[in-house]
Amino acid sequence: MTGKLKIPCTFDYAGSFEGGYAKIRTKKLTGMIMTSGKLIIPAYVMMTFPDPLLFISKREGKFG
Repeated sequence: MTGKLKIPCTFDYAGSFEGGYAKIRTKKLTGMIMTSGKLIIPAYVMMTFPDPLLFISKREGKFG
């Protein structure tokens, strides 16, 4: 809102923040960041599903 860069432009894609978290993507891998820019899930998983209470990640056919 101030026009100042808050999170460095290091991602190919960054979604909207929901509940303080946003999905990010580099190449074809996804992860999650906080509004501070801190990585919660580094971009090494194939997909992430934000949930109000937890994050579900899928990589190589396995969920965690």
